[in-house]
Amino acid sequence: MLRSRLRTPSRSIPLLVLLTALVADVASPWGPEPYPQPPSPDVDVTKDRSYAPARPAGTQGHKLDRFVRRSRRPAPLVIFTHGSGWMADNGRMDADKVAAQLNPHGFALAGVAVRSGSQAQFPAQLHDIKGALRWLRANAGKYHLNPERFAIMGEFSGGWATTMAAVTGDMPKLEGTVGVNGPSSSVQAAVPFYPPVDFRQMDAHMLTDCTPRKDRIHGEGCP
Repeated sequence: MLRSRLRTPSRSIPLLVLLTALVADVASPWGPEPYPQPPSPDVDVTKDRSYAPARPAGTQGHKLDRFVRRSRRPAPLVIFTHGSGWMADNGRMDADKVAAQLNPHGFALAGVAVRSGSQAQFPAQLHDIKGALRWLRANAGKYHLNPERFAIMGEFSGGWATTMAAVTGDMPKLEGTVGVNGPSSSVQAAVPFYPPVDFRQMDAHMLTDCTPRKDRIHGEGCP
């Protein structure tokens, strides 16, 4: 895990401490769909923005939502991507909740979706998150973002995307060609929540008394 301090206009906030406090407010992807947070009147909200063409057509895996305070001063950006076990392209889920906590401290927030495992195979999901990072950096001036102060966070499969983005910034063999090419895909801080990092060990840690995963989607099965 990378640690960093990003300075806001009024104070210095330990990014790791601030974002760790948010995880309790982010709903489980298996629970009921939460009510959206009402946007603050001093925050510009843009949803359903494509950072690359949809592949396959009609899917949500190349979309992002932005929550940026109305200010001419470039803001540090936190990219958030929700987990789904690679079963859904729902990475923007709960981004409004995270934005509601971060925007008052001077941070901009981008909720980023990547494709599911059924829509595209590895390393497509890594290519997606890096494509989103390049697109956001390419448009940093337009949206009043500081391109030198990008952080990323996510949980489970979103935590995996967070980890991979942190350790593979600007590696040519892993950049892919999703969306804009040229800008850096690196991040200055990363906060991955319980990401799977050794897939060879996952079966050994699986609980043996769980009902099938398809039941879990409806709120039952493994905790």
